Amino acid sequence: MNNMRANMRNILNTIFAVGFVLCAIGSVGAIDGPTGYEQDNWGLCFALAGMMVVFGILTIRTQNEDN
Repeated sequence: MNNMRANMRNILNTIFAVGFVLCAIGSVGAIDGPTGYEQDNWGLCFALAGMMVVFGILTIRTQNEDN
């Protein structure tokens, strides 16, 4: 039971860390898109930055206590 819980925590930690990185990339991409298509979507930038902060906090909270 304890091993299954630790395994699920490791999976969630990986998902949250990947979400953190993808939100960081998307946030920058929203304000500086490909050349010729710059649309300066500041709303999307701040929405993804907020999600990035949440994923970062969740990543830290779900880390294994043994480390």
